[in-house]
Amino acid sequence: MRAKPMKKLLLILTVCLALGCKKDPDKTLTQNDWRIESATVKPAMTIGRKTSTNYLELMGPSSCVSNSMISFSSKGTYVWSSNGALCDLLSDTSVKTWKREGDQIFLSAVPNSPMALKGDKLTQTTSTTTTEGIIYTFVFVYKSNKLKILMVCLGNICRSPLAEGIMRHLADERQLNWEIASAGTGNWHIGKAPDHRSIAAAKALGYDISKQQAQQFKQSMFASYDLILVMDRNNLADVISLAKSDEERKKVKLFLDNEEVTDPYWDNALFNPVCRQVEKRCIEIIKQLS
Repeated sequence: MRAKPMKKLLLILTVCLALGCKKDPDKTLTQNDWRIESATVKPAMTIGRKTSTNYLELMGPSSCVSNSMISFSSKGTYVWSSNGALCDLLSDTSVKTWKREGDQIFLSAVPNSPMALKGDKLTQTTSTTTTEGIIYTFVFVYKSNKLKILMVCLGNICRSPLAEGIMRHLADERQLNWEIASAGTGNWHIGKAPDHRSIAAAKALGYDISKQQAQQFKQSMFASYDLILVMDRNNLADVISLAKSDEERKKVKLFLDNEEVTDPYWDNALFNPVCRQVEKRCIEIIKQLS
C-alpha cells in the first residue's frame, strides 16, 4: 500500500532531522570563486611609513594579495590567482590539490594552514617569524564571489533582454555562479515582456526570454552589480551621468567593447542578426571572465 504524500514528506523531514540535510560543502566550494575580502595582521606591522593591522591597506590596492582569488575544482585541484597590477605571477605549473575534512579545507601548498568554511566565507590563519623573533599572525578572509552583470539598453525590450536571457542560459550551462539582469534607461516599458520580435529571434536560437520583465535603470543598481554592459554610446552617457564615483563609472562598459549594438526596434529584419551578434559576444565575455 502506497504511503500518502503527506506521510512521505514527514518521513523525508524526519530523515533530514536525524541525519542533518545540509548543502554539500564541496559544491559550495566548487560552484563559487573566492575573492579576498579582508586580511589582518597582529601585532601591527610597519611597511614603509605605514603601521597598521590592516594588511590589505599596508600592501596597497594593486598588490597581489589585495586582488587574490581562489578557485576550487570538483576534481580536487585548486588555483590561486591575482590580477593585481603590481603582481608578478610566478610560473608555477605544479598541480595544487585540496581536500575537505568537515569544515576544514586543506591546501597542498600550505598544508599546516587549513581554511575554515563558514557560510559564504573562507578564513585562513597563518604565522611567520621574522629574523628579529617577532611572530606575525595573519588572518585572510575570502568571500564567495557571485559575478553580477547588468545589461542596459534604451527601453529594455529589445537588445538588453536578449543579452540577459542568452548570457544567463550560457552561464547556467557552464555552471557559472553568475547573476544576470537587464534594465532600460527609459521608463516606457516597465513591467512589460520583451518585444515579441526579440522573443522570436531568441527562440530560434534556443533561448527563452519570454518571462523577463522590463525595468528602469536606477542609481542604486551601481551598488548591486559588478559590471554594467550598455548597448550603445547614448546608453553609456545616460548611465555614467548617474554615477557618483569613479568606482561606479568604471563598472560601465560598452557590451561590444568599442562598437554599438544596433537598435532593431524600427527594422524587423535586424532582430535575427542582432540576436546572433549578442550570442557571439556573450560567449566571448564568458571566455574572458570565467
